[in-house]
Parts: sequence; structure tokens; C-alpha cells
Amino acid sequence: MIHDGENSENLYRGAFMESGGPLPIDYMNGTLGQKAYDQVLEDTSCANAADTLECLRGVPYETLKDAIAATP
Repeated sequence: MIHDGENSENLYRGAFMESGGPLPIDYMNGTLGQKAYDQVLEDTSCANAADTLECLRGVPYETLKDAIAATP
């Protein structure tokens, strides 16, 4: 669930969640998904790795979290 970080007291009583996130459908079907992945690779110094996914697996949590948070 998305929240603005302010006081959330009594904001939610319950919710239904499904897989996926609050992203526009084009984000994953168009070119934006690849651009976001490429940006994460740049921000984690994995862009030139032979196996980028394996490189991302070795990135410290905080570095990866910050890189993902910086994507559009």
C-alpha cells in the first residue's frame, strides 16, 4: 500500500493486495522497464558486469534499495 509517510492512525481498516505494484502498465510492457533496470545497474556499478543479475545479488542491501528508490 502506498502512504505519504504522514500520520496513518485509523487510515486503513483492511485492504486487498495483488501481485505487482502501483506502476503504469507501460512501465513493464514498454521501454521504461528496461531503462529503469539499466539505471539500477548504473547506480550499483553493475552495468559492465558479464552477468548483471548475479552482480545485483552481491550488492549491499542499502545500495540496492537506494538505486531502486531512485527509479521513476
